[in-house]
Amino acid sequence: TFAAQNGMHFSPDWGNLLLPARGQLFKQGFKNTDINNHVIGFWQGNLLVQLYTYAVKNSDAPTYYMIGQVNLPKSYGGIIVERRGGLLGGRAFAPRGYQKISLEWGDFNKRYNVYATDIDKVTSFELLNPSFMAWLYDQNIKVNIEVVDNVVYLYSKISAKENRYADMMEILRRSHKELKL
Repeated sequence: TFAAQNGMHFSPDWGNLLLPARGQLFKQGFKNTDINNHVIGFWQGNLLVQLYTYAVKNSDAPTYYMIGQVNLPKSYGGIIVERRGGLLGGRAFAPRGYQKISLEWGDFNKRYNVYATDIDKVTSFELLNPSFMAWLYDQNIKVNIEVVDNVVYLYSKISAKENRYADMMEILRRSHKELKL
């Protein structure tokens, strides 16, 4: 119903057909992971947008994420924006190949950790502005951002039964405006 209401298509089980092969969130690759409840469509005729649940099957119980994904018109290398104290926050060191970045906005640095493979590209990444990040921080769904080359992933840890498609769609719409795609 959600997909139809938004002019998109739905598939209940994509397995790992479209699973990205790179990035920190998807670093496990195809091993013990699954993509389900996939919603896909185009905005403005040519902007590919995807929403789906991503399950990582741990030894105890699976961890589920709600993912919103959109392609960007240019590559930013690798950028990670983690909400502190969130699902991936609190790491002691930057991931291999990344540098930790402190931005000029002090409150932002208290709320988020930022890592990048190319410092110059971080400064031009449109989502890293105080108004958008403050809005994102105040949302009911705790979202992190990862950019892998020309794809941005907005993701949040969810429970197995949670349906956060409308929340993630709103975040994608707002990020779309910021990115000026």
